[in-house]
Amino acid sequence: MFTMIKFCFTFCFCFLLLSLPVKQKPLFYYLDTWAKPFTDRVFKHSKIVFWESVEDGKNFGKKIFNNSVPQASETKENSDQINIKSSATRKESNHHDNYTQEEKEMLLKILKSK
Repeated sequence: MFTMIKFCFTFCFCFLLLSLPVKQKPLFYYLDTWAKPFTDRVFKHSKIVFWESVEDGKNFGKKIFNNSVPQASETKENSDQINIKSSATRKESNHHDNYTQEEKEMLLKILKSK
């Protein structure tokens, strides 16, 4: 709250100070003519930087959008495929069911009990 009051007081004081008439013109007019070359350069550069950043943002947005939409020209050749050599298409058993008849009966009992 104090900061807001201080800001209002400072703004009013500066406004009144710059409005003081000197030779039938406000003091701000003389300061403006003196600072005009510098402020023109600053505003021109700021405008260039602003529009460059807007264009960069547009290009970045287009890249994001273009990367999120799948391409319509995908065919079976370009679509995802599974490499059969590296995928689990067939079951490989490391053991050959070398269970005896007793072991098979015991396994069946265990499975039935659960």
